Amino acid sequence: MSIETKENCESLCRKQLLDKLHKVNFCAFLTALTSEMCLEVEIMTSKGTSYSWIRYDDWRIYHISKRESAKLVEVREKLLTGNLTRADIKGTCFSGLADNEADDVDLTYLFIDFLTKQIYPGEELFCFYDECDEKYFFFSNKEQIASALEKTYSNVDTEWGSMETDDLAAWLDRYEFEGGEIPFCYIGDDE
Repeated sequence: MSIETKENCESLCRKQLLDKLHKVNFCAFLTALTSEMCLEVEIMTSKGTSYSWIRYDDWRIYHISKRESAKLVEVREKLLTGNLTRADIKGTCFSGLADNEADDVDLTYLFIDFLTKQIYPGEELFCFYDECDEKYFFFSNKEQIASALEKTYSNVDTEWGSMETDDLAAWLDRYEFEGGEIPFCYIGDDE
């Protein structure tokens, strides 16, 4: 094989890798660093990758299940009046979400985005805590939360186009092998 042919093959391979990586959904790989008392977070988006260390309780991306519709109607009413208290959320999925918050936090503000969602009994619910807005955002399915997380984590450390072809292949292999999922914390009404 001539040098020119080899370069054409490598160029084609790189283009195919980039095409696939530009289509990935938001996903993260978490590794517990017990000696450092933190999580190593490697994030993949359609733009590239980022890397950081965070405290264990700073990964606040949830899949909520086992919701009691009658209690959530009460929570929704309290949110509408702006008077949501810890007593109102006791025994609901919101109780577990508020555990990381200071006692004097404005729960109405923290959960106000819940009002924007039509949630039906038996359906899944997803949410994440946005550090900038200091509140939770809620979603009806994985695709919606993945899209929002892609925007939230849009600042990447390394763009796909700046990586070597071997590194692109390694990231794509990892995405495909490890499933390219969002690692959710799971919470239910009985928390």
